[in-house]
Amino acid sequence: MAETSDNINLWPLFTTVLASFVPKKLTISRRTPRWMRIFKKKPNAIVIWALVCVTYFAMAGGIIYDVLNKPPAIGQTRDPYNPDIVRTQFIFPRMNAQYRNEGFTASGLFILGGLGIMILFVASSARLPAALEGKRPFFVAFGPILTYGVFAAVRAMYRKKFATYMK
Repeated sequence: MAETSDNINLWPLFTTVLASFVPKKLTISRRTPRWMRIFKKKPNAIVIWALVCVTYFAMAGGIIYDVLNKPPAIGQTRDPYNPDIVRTQFIFPRMNAQYRNEGFTASGLFILGGLGIMILFVASSARLPAALEGKRPFFVAFGPILTYGVFAAVRAMYRKKFATYMK
């Protein structure tokens, strides 16, 4: 039987084909773009984490959806000029506030649950900074309390919202 080689290197063929499709003037510069030169140094990790949390809160709370797509038509009113029933986007203010508050509550709870999991991750780290080494028992106690508390709150919210859920 003839030997077959499973280690065929296709990288030179791939780069040759790719180079034939790429325009000559399209080059990737290693210099920092002009608009990024305003940042003299990398941002702090806590700033990035805060931006991620705010973005997640906005997405999970439905703010981005409301801004881009407007909420779905959930109400109906009678047209004053003819007897037809017209679907409306907004019904009485309490209902819209209820949906908005539910979204904010759920996204806030999910952020707190993620924070509890991150605290557990920090507590399980083998090498903690010296400033946090004495606080490991606090992390070990507070992480599960926060995580399970959020889990119980979300579960209670689901049971209140969906009466037949988990029965």
